[in-house]
Amino acid sequence: AREKTGRGQKIDLSLFDCAISTLVNVASNYFMSGEVPKPLGNDHPNIVPYSTYEASDGLFVVAVGNDRQFQALCELLEDQTIGADERFRTNASRVAHRHELNDRLNKELKKKTRAEWQQLFEQKGIPCGPVYTIHEAFQHPQTLARDMIVNMEHPHVGTLKLVGSPLKFSETAVSYRLSPPLAGEHNDHILT
Repeated sequence: AREKTGRGQKIDLSLFDCAISTLVNVASNYFMSGEVPKPLGNDHPNIVPYSTYEASDGLFVVAVGNDRQFQALCELLEDQTIGADERFRTNASRVAHRHELNDRLNKELKKKTRAEWQQLFEQKGIPCGPVYTIHEAFQHPQTLARDMIVNMEHPHVGTLKLVGSPLKFSETAVSYRLSPPLAGEHNDHILT
């Protein structure tokens, strides 16, 4: 529009609207059925297994999107009866028996680390990834490479460690000029 009219536009993007837009799968189910869904935690409402599971060293996400991926997952498990169980043969039946399947998967997936499962799953084309603790997230190489930790001097408390800006401009770097103010620090300036 700017190229055609020479005028820019105001972008109105609210956090509330963004939160509502993330309900896409849950909203579609509600619009189609009229049923208010019950909380599913990290489970996907229409695909099973597609959730957060516990490995021996922490949580990770497994996103089995189809029956072929489910069979590939089952080939990697010690408990070979999971893949042969009729209740889990199709996604529709896995959704109907999600709790039984997730209970069995949780027992199996605790037998290896997140990294071990990730390597095995990647070989079979099964999407997965670790759920990082906040400590792991701030130690991650990508966090460091993207300058998402900023050390800033504060006149009253010394060096502060802060979360960096996610905005990365091609021509103008984000600058960190002012440290976080103390409570009431700018009252006189603002009130006058």
